Amino acid sequence: MQNTTVEINDDEFWDKFKPIKNLIDTNASYDGCMFETFGAELDFVKAQHENNPLTVWTIQDCDGKLIIGEGYHFVNRMGYLITSVPAEENTQYIINDDMNDEIDNSTIESIASIMLPDLLDDPYDTPDEVPEWQWIRQNASYGHVKNGTDGIYEFALNMSLTFVDIPDVLLPVIEEAKTKKIAYLIFHQGT
Repeated sequence: MQNTTVEINDDEFWDKFKPIKNLIDTNASYDGCMFETFGAELDFVKAQHENNPLTVWTIQDCDGKLIIGEGYHFVNRMGYLITSVPAEENTQYIINDDMNDEIDNSTIESIASIMLPDLLDDPYDTPDEVPEWQWIRQNASYGHVKNGTDGIYEFALNMSLTFVDIPDVLLPVIEEAKTKKIAYLIFHQGT
């Protein structure tokens, strides 16, 4: 039964609980402190958990974010840490490694890139003559043309906009991008 919740950042966790080095694998992740989820390393973690469970912490993948939580856990585990200072009984720790980050997962948007010549039977060298390129150019929120010596076409569509008269070959790509909640779709000519 956990009565208290304590939120600390990643640095505070390392300073307070002092994870020990993995002497089985001297090339271990997490600054040489992570123990794997199999073999001799897992056997060591289980033995430690049996003798002193408050010194075992699990590195878990939770919705694509790695977190460190007190205790021995099996689901979504990526590895384990063993600390020289035990956790306090009846306490749940929230270890947030990005408490002060300017960018967090809620502010990140997806961008996808499409090499248009792969979708079309257009000649690479004449994008000015291709109707699909003209439609993209007219609807793009950003365009970059004639860059470099030979010039490459690059355009970004803001997928939050509503588009009309979408060329047939582009329609499935744009619909898929909207379904996947992609923020910007970049069409480019290639390199």
